[in-house]
Amino acid sequence: MAYHNVPESGDHIPYVAGNLPAPYSPPMPTQPLNGRAMHSPPVQIGDVLVRGSVVMTPVGPLPLSGSRWMVVSQPMPTQQTQTWAVVVAALFVVFALVAAPFTCGGSLIFLLGLLFLLAKRTEIAGIATVSIQSTAGMYTAQEHVNSAEHAANLVQRVNFVQALAGMPHW
Repeated sequence: MAYHNVPESGDHIPYVAGNLPAPYSPPMPTQPLNGRAMHSPPVQIGDVLVRGSVVMTPVGPLPLSGSRWMVVSQPMPTQQTQTWAVVVAALFVVFALVAAPFTCGGSLIFLLGLLFLLAKRTEIAGIATVSIQSTAGMYTAQEHVNSAEHAANLVQRVNFVQALAGMPHW
């Protein structure tokens, strides 16, 4: 990509061909903070901890700079019948059996009780796999996902770490 029409030295927005501004990148600190390349909160992804410019894995540290992160999240929804619905349906069946000799509508009470079994609860569960490729090696971490919000949060954490990996480290 050829740069031209570069603005004055006080202006920090580089221009690319066609006078379009380059993609925004936040300003970087001019000097390392506490001897580290950046000052960011530690990020936990499964059994991996990202702190500063190091990715700490169970098999050893990997450099964050230049690493590539990929997440595959496959939560699966499952439906379960509510416990209270099973109990109420069983009570209706017992009541229908007891009341059947005395009423002609015992089968209607039985059918009404079966309608409670339609009460379902949907749960989302699964495993998300995060692959890390670095110059020093490769590691795959897994994290159990128990809701759609948890899966979205995991993807946000991976995107945040990927953005940190693309930043220059001193």
